[in-house]
Amino acid sequence: IFQMLKDNLSTRKRGLEDGDRLEFDRWLDSRIQRKLRQTPDTNLYSRIQHSNRDPAIAFLVDLSSSTNEITKDAVPILDIEKAALLLMAEALHSIGDPFAIFGYSGFGKDQVAFYIAKDVDEPWTEKTKTKVGSMGWKMENRDGAAIRHVVQKMSDWPQQQRILLLLSDGKPLDCGDKYYFDAYAQADTRAALLEARENGITPFCITVDPYGQEYLPYMYGPHGFVSIDNMQNFSHQLAKVYAAMTL
Repeated sequence: IFQMLKDNLSTRKRGLEDGDRLEFDRWLDSRIQRKLRQTPDTNLYSRIQHSNRDPAIAFLVDLSSSTNEITKDAVPILDIEKAALLLMAEALHSIGDPFAIFGYSGFGKDQVAFYIAKDVDEPWTEKTKTKVGSMGWKMENRDGAAIRHVVQKMSDWPQQQRILLLLSDGKPLDCGDKYYFDAYAQADTRAALLEARENGITPFCITVDPYGQEYLPYMYGPHGFVSIDNMQNFSHQLAKVYAAMTL
């Protein structure tokens, strides 16, 4: 998938009057046309043209306690997500697309915890890889607050296409706040996502919740999320979503 993205970063456009390479077959055809007293083709050159892709992505990882639940493959949900993130980061680094990796948790509206595993201007090093690998589950997931904080950070990013990709395992919920569940929590998250779009940021959600279809369309829209039922496909789905959004 990322080789396809890499191949689309630049293409060689042929049939130009000026360029960085003389196309031998076109030059030969031109010589034959001269011999036949025909008007020769003068478009004998080609040039590398770079695509106008200009994406940057922030991965926002739900670090609530439920991500420690064991999948049918006997691996915690969060471990599978982190493995997928490490693969994605390696691939993004290889093609030069800027990215950031954040996590969030907390308990109550005054204790929303925000974790920076890699900021967008940080290099991808052994240190940042370790920070991604060491992210652990905490308490609750107050999605609205975390999304608003990421949107504030991303508002200064210069890229034309800014993507916010949230990795989730369930509904927004904060047991430290007696109001933050079901309708209220979903309405707050929906409002935060609308604020993201108003700031030119495209949000998308990848969830492993089998019941995501019941509430995600209200928050993200009918085409703003994908639900994964087979955790073995998580890395592949993550790459497919990114490719589809940036090609």
